[in-house]
Amino acid sequence: MLTTEGVKQTEDPPHLMRLSSDAKGVFDILRKEIEGRIGEDRDLRPISGFASKLPGLIARIALTMQAMQKVNSEKITSDTMQAALAWAPPLLGHFRAMLKNAAERPEHKLARRLLASLKRNKVSEISGRDALRMVDGNGLSMSELNPALTVLVDHGWIRPLQVSKSAKPGRRASQHYATHPQSLGH
Repeated sequence: MLTTEGVKQTEDPPHLMRLSSDAKGVFDILRKEIEGRIGEDRDLRPISGFASKLPGLIARIALTMQAMQKVNSEKITSDTMQAALAWAPPLLGHFRAMLKNAAERPEHKLARRLLASLKRNKVSEISGRDALRMVDGNGLSMSELNPALTVLVDHGWIRPLQVSKSAKPGRRASQHYATHPQSLGH
């Protein structure tokens, strides 16, 4: 037990508090909702690290609220879980504000889109120009795509291959990349 004098040893066994079946139902709905919202191209994907921990945080808030109501409670009630659940939107909003909506840099977002396309199409080798087309390069330049390619190289999803000298006259040869076999499901 923690007291103002520091940690106090006690012989008392720890007190366990469980979720009532109704509270568990409310909690499970939250978990499923969060899991669905952290998927690819979903609203919580950029902050998935924090969002995936949110249900546990809400459970601890419910535990604290229940203990404040009745120290020796054996179960967290549905009402208490609902009250704790009301903290989820402001906590998500606060986390986003803390990051100033910069949870994912543009090159990481573009790299994620390209990697998803490489996986979906099972591409084992790609040129820079092909990569530009795969991410719908209308208006996007190679200088904008290169940082995303660097992110994928740095994380081991692609590796640069030796540049071929067989470019069309007047054009530089495009860098080619080999895709990591794991991205192809091997």
